Amino acid sequence: MKPSHLLLGLLLLPLAPFSGAAPGPTETGEKKEERLAKLPEFDIRCTNGAHLKVKVLAEKLTLRTPYGTLVVPVGEIQEIQFATHVSPYVQKQVAEGIKGLTSEDPRKRDEAAEALAALKDKAYPALLRLEEDKDAEVRRLVQRLLTSIRAEFSEKALEVRPHDIVRTSDCRISCDIQGRALQVNTEIFGDSTLNLGFVRQLRLGGLVDEDDKGVAEGPALPDPGSLTAYQGLIGKIVTFRVTGDATGLVWGSDVYTQDSTLATAAVHAGFVKVGETKNVTVPSWPGRLPTRAATATAWPPPPGRITPARTSS
Repeated sequence: MKPSHLLLGLLLLPLAPFSGAAPGPTETGEKKEERLAKLPEFDIRCTNGAHLKVKVLAEKLTLRTPYGTLVVPVGEIQEIQFATHVSPYVQKQVAEGIKGLTSEDPRKRDEAAEALAALKDKAYPALLRLEEDKDAEVRRLVQRLLTSIRAEFSEKALEVRPHDIVRTSDCRISCDIQGRALQVNTEIFGDSTLNLGFVRQLRLGGLVDEDDKGVAEGPALPDPGSLTAYQGLIGKIVTFRVTGDATGLVWGSDVYTQDSTLATAAVHAGFVKVGETKNVTVPSWPGRLPTRAATATAWPPPPGRITPARTSS
């Protein structure tokens, strides 16, 4: 079995019978379609960067909080940021890598650093705990690893969450969701059990989070200077690692021409500060872009609607 197939097998398992909103044994296909049509659709972001569209079959979620147990209707939920989960196998690999990193044997240290580099973001929390190690060589190796990981993943992707965060229209709840699986329906796989250990986020379809604008999870490309080389990527989304710079030229405001300096456009749009480094997501599509949803576009806006502008430090 290929790794991608294995991940899908672990993420979505055939749904066993359960009580609640799941279809009963006598439910006809027509009635099931009617029931599913009434359910809200959620976007799922997996820990490996993959995305799924699902409908949650459970009517309610049980949340354990420091103040007691809450039961929240799924229809009231707008977003769930799931706690950071690492499998026991990966935990063991990280622990062995950290042990080798603190070894007095230089060869073992180098081997451990290589192993931890391969684990990428999964080793990030453990590496943070070694930032202030008393051994200068350990600190050097840790900083090298952290720098490499931060260059590949956004700040949001590297956020370590000890608890689940459930957001409704009027409140935000820090909690632990009871059970580590969720009954869902997908267009491709039908009724399935979603393994929450592989899920980073669940969000109501069409909902835009202001905190996510301009930020994307996953690998980022080096700053290209301008986007003239990407003008053919209409409909694509590209992420760059950009350090804010006030010395370049930009044409536009919120929406910029392809020959604008990306690092300067990011400053001009207010997304990064001068000297600050962040991942910048650039949607390359025709037409008008949402305000601050990106710092530049590879599609030239209509003539006469762009005015020259320069940032100031």
